[in-house]
Amino acid sequence: MPDYFEKVKKPMDLGTIKRKMDAGDYNTAEEFEADVKQIFENCYAYWGRTHEMSAAAERFQKSFEEKYAEMFKWISKNADSTDAA
Repeated sequence: MPDYFEKVKKPMDLGTIKRKMDAGDYNTAEEFEADVKQIFENCYAYWGRTHEMSAAAERFQKSFEEKYAEMFKWISKNADSTDAA
């Protein structure tokens, strides 16, 4: 993929996200979410929306968004029960 950096101007990968998490570089959940979403955007930009790699990224993105939303519902529910105590 010698042309990757010509098509992708803001590279991001799961290894970088893990390193940033381990180092405590994320100050908000939104910063983490933005980096994960950058992976999807990069995939679509590089491969195009019809490529099988983009189809895999779409499945990953859907799963991520579902799990991420569930996490916030769980946090909100538990914060509400803690506030009531």
